[in-house]
Amino acid sequence: MFKILVVLIGIIVSQTAFAGRCAANKEINQTIPAGPFSEIRLNALAGSLYIEAGDDDEIVIEGIACSDETKYLDRIRIDTNARGEILEINVIIPYNDHDWHAGYARIDLTLEVPAAIANLVKDSSGNLEATGVMLSRIDDSSGDIRLRNTSGNLSLRDSSGYISVRGHKGNLKFEDSSGDIDVSEVDGEVIVKRDSSGHIEIEQVTGLVTVERDSSGDIEIEQVGGSVTITEDSSGGIRIRDVRGSVEIGADGSGDVRVRAVDGDFLLISKGSGDISTSDIKGSISIPDYK
Repeated sequence: MFKILVVLIGIIVSQTAFAGRCAANKEINQTIPAGPFSEIRLNALAGSLYIEAGDDDEIVIEGIACSDETKYLDRIRIDTNARGEILEINVIIPYNDHDWHAGYARIDLTLEVPAAIANLVKDSSGNLEATGVMLSRIDDSSGDIRLRNTSGNLSLRDSSGYISVRGHKGNLKFEDSSGDIDVSEVDGEVIVKRDSSGHIEIEQVTGLVTVERDSSGDIEIEQVGGSVTITEDSSGGIRIRDVRGSVEIGADGSGDVRVRAVDGDFLLISKGSGDISTSDIKGSISIPDYK
C-alpha cells in the first residue's frame, strides 16, 4: 500500500496580492516512477496545493514558481529525496538566507499520485484541495481545505480556514482552531478532538461521531450510523437528529439543545443556559435539573 505524507509551510499572503505583484514566474515539472515508494512526504511553502489521483505507476509534480523580483526566481525550486520506500518532496524558498530580500515568493503546486498512496499534509498558507487520493495526515495553518472522495485514516490539524470533506472512506480526526468544519458522506468514524471557533456540521456518517471539546459555534449532527458523543461544549446551539445509536452530551454551557429521532438513549449530564427539546427518542432520556 502506498502512503503520501504532505507537509506545507508558508507565508500568509492573499492570492489577490500575489497576482498583482508577480513580476516573474517559471514552470517546474518532474515525473518520478511510483513503484519503489510506500509513502510520499511533501513539504511545501506558500501557494496553493492540489493533490489528485493519477496513473498507478508514476508521480507527477507540476508547479508554477512566482516572485516579485526576477533575480530570486532561480532559487525557488522543488527537491526530491528517496529514502527507501519514502519519497520526500521539498519546496525550497530560502526565506532565511541572509541575501534573500524578495518581498514575497510562492509555488502553486499540483501533485498527481496513484490513488492508493496516503497523504500527510502540513500547510501554513494557501488553499489545499485533494480528490480521489488516500490521506493520512494534514497539518495546516491557514487557507481553506477541500477534500473530495478521499480515503484513509486521516488526522487533520488546522489553525484557520474552512474545512470541507465530501465523501471519505476511513476514520477522520480533527483539531481545529477557527473556521467552519463541514463533513458529509464518511464511511468510518469522525472525531473532533478540539474546535475553538466556527460552526461544525457533520452528516451521513456510518460510524461513531465524537466532539471532545468545542468552545464556540453551533454543532449540527445528523444521519449517523453509530452513537454521538459531545464531551464538552462551551457555547453555541446543538442540534442532533437521525442517530442509530445513542446520544450523550457531557457538559454544555450555553445555547439550545435539540435532539430528535434517536434509536438509543439520550443522556445530558450538565447544562448551563438555553432550552432543551427532544422528540422521537426510542431509548431512555436523562436530563439534569438546570437553571
